[in-house]
Amino acid sequence: MKYIIESILFLLSITMSQNSIWAYQNTIPEHTDSLALDPSIRYGHLPNGLTYYIKDVKDVSKKVEMRLYVKVGSFYQGPEELEFAHTLEHLAFKCAKVFPFNLLNAPSDFLSGLGIRDKDIQAHTWFTSTWYNIKNIPSDSMKTIDIGLLWFSNLTNLNLTNKVINKERKVLEQETIYRMGNNLESYFLKTRLNSLLNPCDYDMSDFFGNNKNYSPESLIGFYKRWYRPDRMGIVIVGDIADVHAVEKQIKKHFLGVKAHQIAEQWSDCRLKYLDSPKRFVILNRDQNKIVGDKHVALSFYKRNRDIMLHRQGWKGLQSELVWNILNRIINYRFKRVSKSYKSSFSASYYPPRQFSPASEIRIETTEGQEQEAIGKVVQILKNLKNMGLTSEEWEQAKAEEMTSLEPVDTKSYYLEHIANHFLYEQALPANRTIRLQRWLSQLSVEEFNALCRKHIAGIPDDIGIIAPAGKSYTEADVHAWINQALEEEILPLPVPKVPAQLMSKKRLSSFRKVGYTDLGTIASGAREFMLDNGVRIVLDTTSSNKSKVSLHGFNTEGAACFREKDYFSAINAPGIVKNAGVGPMDKFALYRFLEKTGVWQGTGPYIDYGESGIRGKSAIEDLEYMLQLVYLYFTHPRKNMEAFEDWRQNEIERHLNPAYSIISEDFDILMGRFLGDHTKIPQGTKRLHGMTKTDMDTAYKIYRKLFGNASDFTFLLSGGFSINEALPLLQKYLGNLPNNSYKLSCSSKQNMTYALPKGPLYKEFHARKIDASYTMRSVRYSLCYLAKTEGQLDWKEQIKLMVLGEYMNSKIKELRTSHGAALYTMRAFTFFQKENYELRMSMDCIPEELGMLRKLCKEMIEEVKNGTFNQAQIEMVLNSGNLKIPQSTNYHYYRYKEPLVKMVDVEHYVRSLTPKDIREAAQKYLKDENLMEFVFRDNIISP
Repeated sequence: MKYIIESILFLLSITMSQNSIWAYQNTIPEHTDSLALDPSIRYGHLPNGLTYYIKDVKDVSKKVEMRLYVKVGSFYQGPEELEFAHTLEHLAFKCAKVFPFNLLNAPSDFLSGLGIRDKDIQAHTWFTSTWYNIKNIPSDSMKTIDIGLLWFSNLTNLNLTNKVINKERKVLEQETIYRMGNNLESYFLKTRLNSLLNPCDYDMSDFFGNNKNYSPESLIGFYKRWYRPDRMGIVIVGDIADVHAVEKQIKKHFLGVKAHQIAEQWSDCRLKYLDSPKRFVILNRDQNKIVGDKHVALSFYKRNRDIMLHRQGWKGLQSELVWNILNRIINYRFKRVSKSYKSSFSASYYPPRQFSPASEIRIETTEGQEQEAIGKVVQILKNLKNMGLTSEEWEQAKAEEMTSLEPVDTKSYYLEHIANHFLYEQALPANRTIRLQRWLSQLSVEEFNALCRKHIAGIPDDIGIIAPAGKSYTEADVHAWINQALEEEILPLPVPKVPAQLMSKKRLSSFRKVGYTDLGTIASGAREFMLDNGVRIVLDTTSSNKSKVSLHGFNTEGAACFREKDYFSAINAPGIVKNAGVGPMDKFALYRFLEKTGVWQGTGPYIDYGESGIRGKSAIEDLEYMLQLVYLYFTHPRKNMEAFEDWRQNEIERHLNPAYSIISEDFDILMGRFLGDHTKIPQGTKRLHGMTKTDMDTAYKIYRKLFGNASDFTFLLSGGFSINEALPLLQKYLGNLPNNSYKLSCSSKQNMTYALPKGPLYKEFHARKIDASYTMRSVRYSLCYLAKTEGQLDWKEQIKLMVLGEYMNSKIKELRTSHGAALYTMRAFTFFQKENYELRMSMDCIPEELGMLRKLCKEMIEEVKNGTFNQAQIEMVLNSGNLKIPQSTNYHYYRYKEPLVKMVDVEHYVRSLTPKDIREAAQKYLKDENLMEFVFRDNIISP
């Protein structure tokens, strides 16, 4: 691929005017900010308006990062231009005239010749900007910087045609569908609310119609208005050998770019917002058909013009720092007040920013509790405004902020603050962090409290509410609730008690001294011990993380040991227990205690289909606290009906506002259940429906049975601890775990093996059969090769299958880039499940393209089976360093009796592989009899 790079450079050389390069004088215009820009940054403007920043930062990575910022984002769009800025971000990878390929799928040898990978080229669209990014450039590679600048310069003159624009419409649709999943209506409702509150935001409800019907000419017109050199900034930061040479390259590429004769200025919607009338908006959601959704979301905004006025001087930097501290303090107090099982209230505070000149308070509550929730928020703010912080609180808050201020001379520091300098004209003086730390260290609690009184507002300027169907409020009602709360007496903020200890001295003194047997060192280098109560412990001190300890205790019995009707009680038991707490401490008291330790907040039990156990992490010095917590989860799980009801409500809300793709989860479960695999613990809709089948008493009975016998458990510990120091603690806490007389016997019931149907097979699942409210705008498709292995799969065979999966993942992108499919998300991978293997090609597509994609996926498989490889792609996979043997761990050794494999042997084997080996693996495993195709869609259409 060397010829491609050379061809591009040659083309560049004959199209660039040397006269324009040398005509430019090496003078940097005087900077006009109130504070001078850090002089260590090479900064300049070209005659056409382009701005550039170059900063040499030496660090261990020896890498350079380069970005192009364009001052255009979603705030620049009109109602008929929804997602135009985002669409141009997509097209920038496809329409660069000098590049003979789509940069989303650049040839592997082209990228390797530049010393980067495809994942190092990225782009993002924000509110006021779009930025293009090339990361991990080798510090000595001027060639890569040169090619990157060539691409950036191409963005000023993209080859936008009707054909390429029309193709990208469906890709944008698919991205929106994929990101929002089954939550599109909620997303559209929020955008409609925001658009009615702020002229910068637009209602996205008609996105699909607008995306389908806008004219290509309107998008091209948008592009020409904003993709201009005077709205662009180049930032290059990292280990730069020759700053002058990089500056010269920028001039070479951009001096020939013509400035626009008519430079259209942005009518700043932020200023329109600040000058507009105050707003009160209420919208109602459709009644949720799964559960009665009584959730109410309120947003209060207080406009702040100062955040934009003072951005160029010290006052602006100091103000931002104060806002950061207030943000932390207010959210901490909101969280503290919401820590109650009876609370249906949560609140979040967002300070004003350059892109959003208003502070915002979001309140989440339930119908009927709105006034109480508003009263809590007002009381917290009123308390802080009038009573301020104590000296102790201020010193703690100050120390936290001092720590969070990022040190100078890191790439991330300069990338963040140069962006703010270019996009928002925010001051970036030399030694910014040091000077702010000095100012903050001298700020007294009295001075900070005075700033609090100035910054914390009373009545909000704008109010937005999303309410259940049929629920109505008036502006007068909400203002009356706020005023009533303001008039109430200021009460001291209750300070919840922090438990002094996890376990009492009396209980600790009752522990007996437990002996052990040293069973020696295993192949991984870990030491194995058997405690006298039957607990096996395996201590691995070879971990690279010397400051942490990771713990994993497990047994080989799980939810499969119990009746089918109790399945959800079993898998939900750990969540119910964690929500209740341990011993006399509810989860809130436990959280307050752990907050002052280095014990990972996620430490706790789990129950899977064929296994149960506990996982945790802690700092080395807090290992004893983690072991105490493990002991309490085994022996004293707290049981409380109020906590159970709170857990149930939290699970319902987690489904209504998911942080994961419900559609993906549902599809995985449907495929697994069809094949007879019940081992995957369901999330998504099936989990939600399981709420009604979960009984608290049954859950606790199951939990006690699974965690009742210490001798069933093996505990794996890894980290930088000393065995001599850790072993006595393990004897003390794990050695005193009890063994009950009850013994589970369910090995046959939880056998994970199951018969597979014979392929080729095609199976459709339909969303409406899951739930009447389920809607899908696209189709999920998975092509799978799934089969049993002949005995335990050899690790070398696993490696070959993993290489095959990685290679197919690099190939699958061609469906979008070479075949023009309207795909946003597509991937291929291989995974193993005991005696099964699977290679899967998975995507989210439009219904009209399903037939084409099925055919293309099968053709790709046939190419590999026939030995038709892209040599550069296969070499990239083999040299990636990502090929591990997940089964080759202490866990798999003890859990499944799988042999340990040394990484050096794995690396040697990977280096020995050839395309012929991968072709033979494809022929062996990718047989028609193993082929299964699965489709998840709204309605029934014959294949």
